[in-house]
Amino acid sequence: MSQLDGDEFVKNIHFDGSNEYELCVTRLRRLHSRVKKNKELLRDYDNVIKDQVNSGIIEALPENDDNQAPSHFLSHHGVIRTDRETTKLRVVFHGSAKSDKSTASINECLEKGPNLVPHLFDIVVKFRSYPIAVVADIEKAFHQIQINPDDRRMLRFLWFDEVEKDCPEIKQFQFRRLVFGLTPSPAILASTVKHHLSKYEEKEPAVKSLLDSSLYVDDLAGGVFHEKETVDLSDKVQGIMKEGGFSLHKWNSNCQSLRERIKQDEESKTESTMEAPPNENESTQNHEEED
Repeated sequence: MSQLDGDEFVKNIHFDGSNEYELCVTRLRRLHSRVKKNKELLRDYDNVIKDQVNSGIIEALPENDDNQAPSHFLSHHGVIRTDRETTKLRVVFHGSAKSDKSTASINECLEKGPNLVPHLFDIVVKFRSYPIAVVADIEKAFHQIQINPDDRRMLRFLWFDEVEKDCPEIKQFQFRRLVFGLTPSPAILASTVKHHLSKYEEKEPAVKSLLDSSLYVDDLAGGVFHEKETVDLSDKVQGIMKEGGFSLHKWNSNCQSLRERIKQDEESKTESTMEAPPNENESTQNHEEED
């Protein structure tokens, strides 16, 4: 694994199988037939796709695309989570979908990779040993890792031009960032984070050790033994992860001073968002991992 310019990482995806285009067309038409009965849900679904385009997670197929080159299409569906604080509708992509038993899905053709995630039991036991608890979540963790441009054709999917039409035209998109529904995605995320944290072995050994043992996929469950260390720890953890392109949010703690700090930061972000003018051309930060 090597790091490119700045904090960018890239990951290669290798696949040689059926492209499943026809399967995705069939499933998309069925999806549209069901969802169009609920106009609000259909708009929410369309907004998820548009938001991912605007944030650089996905992209419309380039006009100069080589249609003869091997490609693969992922089918998808929506999952509504009423218990979520943030996104209620989540679009789930199927890496294991295939048209028939004689073909192989993309997940069957990708190596799972090593399990680099600590045992959940160990994380819980260590977490409960801290009198001061600190928890957080890596925001859109998988989408912070960029896919090699040459391999994006293997992570294509279908959506519509104008969803309000009775029979909208199908458009092709492809992922620029890592997809959660792939077999190796957890290993790719974990290895990327570990690669980034390895740079802090000498500079911040205590914080690096805590992150190594307290991160479960994209969830942080750690803590400290003295309240005075809490704010300093959260600042260092946030700073280290941010340098790798990972933003931590949903902070919480049983420490009053940290909760007050979290509240102040959230209010400051809200005020900044309200004051800042919209910038449609704002570029997003890319994070890439290379074998």
